[in-house]
Amino acid sequence: WIWVTKLVADGTNWVTYHDWIMWALNAKGLLEHLTSDTIIAASMVDGLTPEARWKKDEAMVKQLVASLVPDMVFSQIKAGLKAKEVWDQLRALYEGRSKLILVNL
Repeated sequence: WIWVTKLVADGTNWVTYHDWIMWALNAKGLLEHLTSDTIIAASMVDGLTPEARWKKDEAMVKQLVASLVPDMVFSQIKAGLKAKEVWDQLRALYEGRSKLILVNL
């Protein structure tokens, strides 16, 4: 994997974290898991059907996101069944905070 900075609990590095994770997933060809919850049609890859590959990649993306957030944040987003759901929950928690931090500066 590519090194990505961990999100801090107070969200002060949300913008940097967001950009890092987007770049890392894009580099691995997994970015669509944060922007779509629909299986991308494709042919067999490494002996996996598109559905099986999507499921495997979903698990990888969720694991990456989970490993880079504080435990208290993980407990708030872990119910998401799909990577996009987890990501959307995380964004909802922090996008408003980062605007407040900028205003306070």
